[in-house]
Amino acid sequence: MQGSKLYVGNLDYSATNEQLEELFSKYGKVSQIDIIPGKGFGFVEMSDSSDA
Repeated sequence: MQGSKLYVGNLDYSATNEQLEELFSKYGKVSQIDIIPGKGFGFVEMSDSSDA
């Protein structure tokens, strides 16, 4: 199956990739995390769309 990219909003500006990985890995394999610096949002891509 193809992965799914999730929008994650309302992030604290100090949020890290590691924190998001820890949170989202409970639901499946995380393939990529992109936090937009200074904007309070980012994207988490899950390897399997059923995990999104």
